Amino acid sequence: MSKKTNKNKPVKKAVNIEPSETAVVEENNSGSIFDNKFVFWGAFGLIILVSIALRLTLIDFPLWYDEGCSIAAAINTFPAGINNYLWTQDLQHTPLYFYILHFIMQFFGDSVVVLRASSLIVSMALLPVTYIVTEKLSSKKVALFAMLLMGINTFQVLYSIEIRMYPYVILLALLSVNYLIDYDRTSDRKALIKLGIVNLLNPYFLTGSIIFVLAQFIIYTSYLDWRKADSKKISDYVMSNLFVLLGYIPYIIIIVHYALVRSHFLVTDLSKFSAINFWGTIQNLVSCDPGHIHETRFEPFFNYLKGNTPEILHKNSVMQFQVWTLVFLPMIVFVGGIIRSLFDKEKLNQVVFGTIFLSLLAFVFLANARTIAFTGRYIIFIAPFIFILGAIGLSKFNKYVLISIILLYTIGCGYAFKITYPKYQFIAEYSLKSPADFIKKNGYNNKKNLVVMPFASSVSFYYFNGADMPRVLPLELFHAVRNPESTIIYDNDQREAFKTGDKYKVFQKIITSDKYISKNFMEFMDSYISSVPKGGYIIWVVYYSDNYAIIPPEQVKRVYGKMDNVIDYTMTGMLSKFDVDFVSMMMQKAQFVKKDRDESNQFFVFRKK
Repeated sequence: MSKKTNKNKPVKKAVNIEPSETAVVEENNSGSIFDNKFVFWGAFGLIILVSIALRLTLIDFPLWYDEGCSIAAAINTFPAGINNYLWTQDLQHTPLYFYILHFIMQFFGDSVVVLRASSLIVSMALLPVTYIVTEKLSSKKVALFAMLLMGINTFQVLYSIEIRMYPYVILLALLSVNYLIDYDRTSDRKALIKLGIVNLLNPYFLTGSIIFVLAQFIIYTSYLDWRKADSKKISDYVMSNLFVLLGYIPYIIIIVHYALVRSHFLVTDLSKFSAINFWGTIQNLVSCDPGHIHETRFEPFFNYLKGNTPEILHKNSVMQFQVWTLVFLPMIVFVGGIIRSLFDKEKLNQVVFGTIFLSLLAFVFLANARTIAFTGRYIIFIAPFIFILGAIGLSKFNKYVLISIILLYTIGCGYAFKITYPKYQFIAEYSLKSPADFIKKNGYNNKKNLVVMPFASSVSFYYFNGADMPRVLPLELFHAVRNPESTIIYDNDQREAFKTGDKYKVFQKIITSDKYISKNFMEFMDSYISSVPKGGYIIWVVYYSDNYAIIPPEQVKRVYGKMDNVIDYTMTGMLSKFDVDFVSMMMQKAQFVKKDRDESNQFFVFRKK
């Protein structure tokens, strides 16, 4: 009986029985500078203040596409309207975040600052929770280190103010590990209930976070078995997870529905998984410079500067220096820190590592199967544990090495934030807001005018609001093209051909045809173009990389006359065909007025004949 009691008592009791990592931590803390309350709270407060200051610099940035999608879901009625929108149009997200956002908008308004502040509040809660989890595994000093990493990491800063579910998902993951530690050390059923609740909620905020919950279950049950834990402790844990599994029944229904609908999509926005995806995601999560902020795809039109002039050589040298100091060096340091943490006497470090490693493997597998996009924001919930384990391992270096690492990473993140800030601002400024700004600046803000923007028309409502703003053609081209039942893009014979034949042959016939995409498409476009009165304006907005799809009709036929190009670039081909057909319609029904552009979008203005 005594032996069993000692096993389940809090770790302070264990100090008197045999050495443990917790005992070592307590001994180290006895002489730590952070035992001084003034020093501790000064450091804690400074980290909070710096973290808030970094995030507040982004608080009033305009929306980008994904954030517009959040609002598009949340503006519907609660809960039926939101559920229906996700079930029929979104087809990828679970509803809890949108419920919360719905009520935030209802009670506090829908201004960008208010909506970003709602994410900021949750993201700031991550810092003390990171501290709590780390201190339970190590010491105050290490906990402050991990908290600092979470506070200044560029990727964390950028995503902490997004009008998305990511801060909530990270918070629930941290609470999950916190309650798991409590249960492991005390066998307290209250801790187990709390663990079950946060694990139940998380997948209802982000679809992919179910992987974290499953990985944790697999790793921790294996750990209990390896440690030959009390059978009651194991059975209680397993039983708790069975109840959580019952709570996932609605989630499973949602996911199965999404999978069935998406399995019939004609095109996908998921690129083939490659090493670029993997290293880009790791860069997102841990490096000072997060790289491509929203995606980690290989984009072949991004090239190194070519030439042998001194200026070009200097720029390439600076680029290489930044890559090594801001990207690869932090990766190497954190990998080293994580490895060192696994040899710590605190064996729960291994459970935490196993959970994030298995989660990462699962994401790689799913991305390779092209069922998810392998990008940092979808697996952002593992980031705090990388920082926690890294801090534990790196803290084993002597204080001078540790101080050097802290200073270099802090300086690196500060510099990376400085160079990333304008890139992030660029994405925000020239995503959804830019077309509306162009309309107002050039005096086209008249409700009789029409804006045609094949990308982001479904989320254009936020900036194209007001009685004097023009209508936006309700055509999100990618969503229409991928849907084999679309009556806007496809005629009946085309829809039947997709069901019975080779879809790529159908696409090739559409793209290379001298006729319009379809009769239905022509009639749909004509109905909106005809609604613009004589002398009214039609403004065609071409977003960022979509400009590459604007090519002459004969080139479209030549490129997509090759089946390999149709297979590899189906959506780009359909976008080129849309461009050709739309210009043909405009030349018949309107006069070309001018072409303009900003830093991202290109604008073509036509006046109705």
